[in-house]
Amino acid sequence: MIKKKVAALLIPFLLIVVLYGCASIPPLPETINIVPPSPDVPPKLAALSGGWKGNFNSLVNVTVIVEKINVNEAEIIYSWGDAPHLNAGYVYAKSQVLNGDSIQYTDAEGGVLTLVMEQEPDNVTGYRDNPYFRKCFI
Repeated sequence: MIKKKVAALLIPFLLIVVLYGCASIPPLPETINIVPPSPDVPPKLAALSGGWKGNFNSLVNVTVIVEKINVNEAEIIYSWGDAPHLNAGYVYAKSQVLNGDSIQYTDAEGGVLTLVMEQEPDNVTGYRDNPYFRKCFI
């Protein structure tokens, strides 16, 4: 009887781990061209140049590549892995610069992706907002 109870508790747990703990790797294009920022780009903003990865609640892995950045805008690749409600993919996009330390991109569905360079170099916080939620991914 105890074995059946343990199995009844263990099977749903394993399903959750399999379904949600094994998010797929986001696809990226074959060619990525990261251009070093020019000297007129503030250091905190220039530090966003390069690649950043994270995930939304261990469900969707995401990667953001900042290929080119200047004082007004950034060119990015925003990539996401498979999830129960989402097929993996990526987009090239232009992002606007905010406050000299962050970039923001709004997708076709109205979702807003924001990367913020924190006080410590190489410490970035990434958010994705839509009308229903705010998710931190980096």
